[in-house]
Amino acid sequence: RSAWLFNCINTKHADFMDSMPTFAILPREQNDEQSASVLTQIMPVILQQSDFESVYDANCLTKCKHGTAVYGVFWDATTNLGDIKISKVDVLNLFWKGGISNIQDSPNLFHVQLRDVKELEDAYPSLRNKIGGENNSTVAQYLYDDSIDTTDAVEVIDWDYKEGKILHLCTFVGDEILYSTEDDPQRAESGLYAHGEYPFHFDTLFKVEGTPAGFGYIDVLKSDQEQIDTLGKAIINNV
Repeated sequence: RSAWLFNCINTKHADFMDSMPTFAILPREQNDEQSASVLTQIMPVILQQSDFESVYDANCLTKCKHGTAVYGVFWDATTNLGDIKISKVDVLNLFWKGGISNIQDSPNLFHVQLRDVKELEDAYPSLRNKIGGENNSTVAQYLYDDSIDTTDAVEVIDWDYKEGKILHLCTFVGDEILYSTEDDPQRAESGLYAHGEYPFHFDTLFKVEGTPAGFGYIDVLKSDQEQIDTLGKAIINNV
């Protein structure tokens, strides 16, 4: 087999990295000039602390291959003063309402992750002897060369849902709720984030109607790769 499709993807990925976005924050009116100047200095620092270049690198490769990259933009309270954290999110772990093109139009959004039972019990002692057992995970798994044992893992589900313009979050494992903004006195009325939007941004290569996801170069060029390999094999057999 030739590396034609592989080289195509790597070339496109290199183009994305050469064109990494930079900031051009402009004032909407004259009174905003100072704010725009301050934001222009602040945003690069936030991205540097979040190691955005590495996240952008990984997501661009995923975008080229599969057509859909997802950025998670969260508030990280574990830092000294709290700050924005940008991370790569696997689209296979997200579940939304079917038939929508904008993820913000989904009334519910589920982010599912597999977590080790012992790790969760150490973080939440109230979960001891309440979780575990047979793993009936519905999360799609990649095919690895190594054997990945997930028998001692459970699904932790972040359920984001909207009530009007307010975004709420409920994190749970099985029947056990770990956190809920509606039960948090500081978040019950304001919700998770003031903007009221899901903290997930979909970056698609080629858009598809009726879904926030898209398709990538493998979908477009795999038939060409097969034809190139078939022709190459025929040439070698008839030399």
